[in-house]
Amino acid sequence: MEWLQTSLHRLFRRHVQSEAGNAGIEFALIAPVFLLLLAATLEIGLMMRAQFGLISAVSAAANHSLVLGDGVTEDTAVSMAETLARLVAGGRREGTVNVNNAAFARLGGDAISLWGTGAGVGNCFCPTRTNGSITWGAAVPCGTVCNDSSEAGQFVEITAQASFTPILGIVGLFRDDLLRNSAVVRLP
Repeated sequence: MEWLQTSLHRLFRRHVQSEAGNAGIEFALIAPVFLLLLAATLEIGLMMRAQFGLISAVSAAANHSLVLGDGVTEDTAVSMAETLARLVAGGRREGTVNVNNAAFARLGGDAISLWGTGAGVGNCFCPTRTNGSITWGAAVPCGTVCNDSSEAGQFVEITAQASFTPILGIVGLFRDDLLRNSAVVRLP
């Protein structure tokens, strides 16, 4: 009986002390987790890059509207809408530009469609934001105090969205495949 115990002890000790193949097994267990983590990090980085590009485009258009908006007239309102839409354009972006509810531009891919005549661009409004969109209401005299205690003025609304296709397609990682951004700028 003692010889059996000694033999088993030697056999067990020989296999326990042998570390051949352990690194391969450990790598096979850990590698998929690291690869998934790397892919998720890459996907989040790409999504953030696309979102920041969209934010940058809307911000550039909003800043430019302050320059163009000083003294905007019926004659210049439509070209202002087109210029701002071109600043937002790029990649797979879509969007709209609304210059004081008088001149409009819609961006779809590389095409920009314009409408509105610019008539009424000098009107003042008290716009309200509801569920991410602007309700312009009726034109009011400039200087009127609005319901939110702000003063009626002239505004530019810029909205943009871009499609984003996830690499991994992990369900629930992103809300949907559209990135969105908007800005409302009060003209000087």
